[in-house]
Amino acid sequence: MDAMARGDLRVLRNIVAVLVLVTLVAGAVVWWSSSPGVTSRRELDQARARWAEREPTKYSFVISSCSGMCIACPWRITVLDGEPVAVERAGGDRGCGAPPTVEQASTIDTLLDTADQERARLFGHTWVAYDAHWGIPVRFEDTCTDADCGSGTSIYDFRVLAE
Repeated sequence: MDAMARGDLRVLRNIVAVLVLVTLVAGAVVWWSSSPGVTSRRELDQARARWAEREPTKYSFVISSCSGMCIACPWRITVLDGEPVAVERAGGDRGCGAPPTVEQASTIDTLLDTADQERARLFGHTWVAYDAHWGIPVRFEDTCTDADCGSGTSIYDFRVLAE
């Protein structure tokens, strides 16, 4: 093989190596930008922006959580100026027990904070769905590696209230 052919072969090898490297980097960028953590951060940021733009002074919503095999225990939470002011049963079984106290009750802001905290978990996965208009979380779904440790929280019947 003469020197020119060896030079051409070396150039071809370098071109192939560069193409492989570019393909790997492009694949890593696509994978990272569509990964659940990045996608959920983007969705959360968009939801927070919608909520910040539209947050009413007084509102209420129903929240109901369940873990494993359980009965739904919905509670209506009323919020005024960003603080819970009332919690009442919104249906469900009498076996639900006492409602959370006003101090324990969630607001939309605390639910958005929860979505942010859950997004960063190392094990399991939390999926959050957001309302397209208000930006409020409407569903949390937790999955994990154990068979009966999944849970879910629904937020529904959101109402803007007169002061």
